Amino acid sequence: AEAMSLIQPALAFFREPVARESDHQTLKGSHAEALYAAALASTDSARRRAYILEAAQRFDSMPEALRVLRSYAELRAAISRELSNPRLAAR
Repeated sequence: AEAMSLIQPALAFFREPVARESDHQTLKGSHAEALYAAALASTDSARRRAYILEAAQRFDSMPEALRVLRSYAELRAAISRELSNPRLAAR
């Protein structure tokens, strides 16, 4: 609960039109990071899956030149591991 309360301001920021509609590509990476953190903090499996799927979508919408950077590639690998987790299987 404490972790979710800490990540909520970041998630709220990315819901703001200025962030959501921005062409700044690294914001997509930061948004994916925030969603991944929210997924890890979530105790609700359906919400956790939704956060992970959205994180993957945000990451995959980044240009290839950014996705191959080590920090982003490691983030995507972590997201992929979570997606392959049987506990997150679609219900």
